[in-house]
Amino acid sequence: MLCDTIYQVIDEVNSNQDSSTNQPKKKKFDRKAFATGENRAVAEDNTRTQTQFPLKKPGSKNFFRVCTDPDSRVYGVGVLEGAMGKLYVVSEDVVSQSAEAAERVKSKNLFTCVNHNGDYFVWPISNSSDPWSQSALKAVQVAEKTWLRIHPNGFAQGYDHEAVNSAQYPVLAAQEPIWLPTGAEILDSAMEASAITDVNDAPLQEMLKGLK
Repeated sequence: MLCDTIYQVIDEVNSNQDSSTNQPKKKKFDRKAFATGENRAVAEDNTRTQTQFPLKKPGSKNFFRVCTDPDSRVYGVGVLEGAMGKLYVVSEDVVSQSAEAAERVKSKNLFTCVNHNGDYFVWPISNSSDPWSQSALKAVQVAEKTWLRIHPNGFAQGYDHEAVNSAQYPVLAAQEPIWLPTGAEILDSAMEASAITDVNDAPLQEMLKGLK
């Protein structure tokens, strides 16, 4: 009787060993099955390059600086306003050849600027002695030295100045503008992109057609 019991226990042990042996082994964890191996954080280029430089006013929301390089500004440029307020610079040849264009061209002084977001633009200011133009030129002088925000004041016929507050904007107040491309290159690019050099150029023809 005792022997039967012993044999029964041995059979159960062997049975358990057989069943555990027949179970598939758990695979070793392979992290490569979850990853491509590509480090995009290193490969990705986050450098932003501005390719278009608009002719426009600074607006009243942005602090801006004006480039002090003499080659970053130009005086007495013929400017025409097209559809949606887009501005075009017109060559002297076109002005001399088209009386209609000559009547509508306005003389502007162009100044290369950058706002606090690092966006470059060219500010066209009327080449005139009127109060708004003179006020804008004063703003240019201030913005050559410090970050400035301007607010149009219709009652005073000029711009109110808001120089950057170092207590409120300490980082911006301590920051000098970066001109990359150079101020001269930005100006050349802006003018080239908006240039009318022939009386048959499409933008000019569209403007003159709309005025007939």
